Amino acid sequence: MRIKLFDGNCIEKSQHRIEELRFISSGPLPGKSLVVYGPVLRMLIDIFPCEDGHAQERSLLKTVLLTIEKSDGWIADRNFCTVNFTCGI
Repeated sequence: MRIKLFDGNCIEKSQHRIEELRFISSGPLPGKSLVVYGPVLRMLIDIFPCEDGHAQERSLLKTVLLTIEKSDGWIADRNFCTVNFTCGI
């Protein structure tokens, strides 16, 4: 059995804005990602990026479902305990 931990992450904003946005006072929102960590390996196993700063982390769960194998044990916070995701496992 492989244990995998995953959680959402906000990608940090950058001080270097693209030229088209330098004249606008409001900056764009940074993206988000879901990161999968393998505690036995002590390293990141997978990352699911999303460039939409308004999206919820749960919107990426469909892509996470594609990577789940039979012998995986997943640990996450309650934010990811949606009916579709838990039934998909």
